[in-house]
Amino acid sequence: AASLLTGCGGGGGGSSSQGSSLSVSLMDAPVDGVTAVYVKITAMWIKPQGSGAAVQLPMSNGPMTVNLMALTDKNAAILVDNATIPPGSYEWIAMDIAAEPNVRDSYVITLNGAEEEVETDLRLPSGRLRLVSGFTVPENQAVKLLFDWDMRQGLVYPPGQRRYFLKPAFRMLDVTAYGVLQG
Repeated sequence: AASLLTGCGGGGGGSSSQGSSLSVSLMDAPVDGVTAVYVKITAMWIKPQGSGAAVQLPMSNGPMTVNLMALTDKNAAILVDNATIPPGSYEWIAMDIAAEPNVRDSYVITLNGAEEEVETDLRLPSGRLRLVSGFTVPENQAVKLLFDWDMRQGLVYPPGQRRYFLKPAFRMLDVTAYGVLQG
């Protein structure tokens, strides 16, 4: 399964500065052994270049649960849609995923129909999954980023663990000039 983040920017700003905007979407490709991979995304973040703090982006529909197996470039889940952000360089973009033990937030449906919980195996205290390092948003422009989450690499079932683990395995495509991806 893969995730798609799409960033879009637009004009804006007052007389002293111009703004840009960012849209983020999620997509996925098939993976063997499961029929669904549900992930609850609770927040999206960007980190401006330099010493500034990370900034939370407004999510289009608030926290959302998506079935990664159902997402493609034709029906990507829009996580952030035209969020106004300052132009410039950013160190990273990240998402928070809810994967609490014994809570039905992120989980896998196996081929036999049984549900098994998905755990992120990141050792980050914040639970934040970093999607990409480094990108630039030009002044007064729309930027569209597509994040493809490769579930063949990102979804693992380690021997003896009796649960799935979700790892970051992303590919970023800048689709600003294309508008739509076709496979």
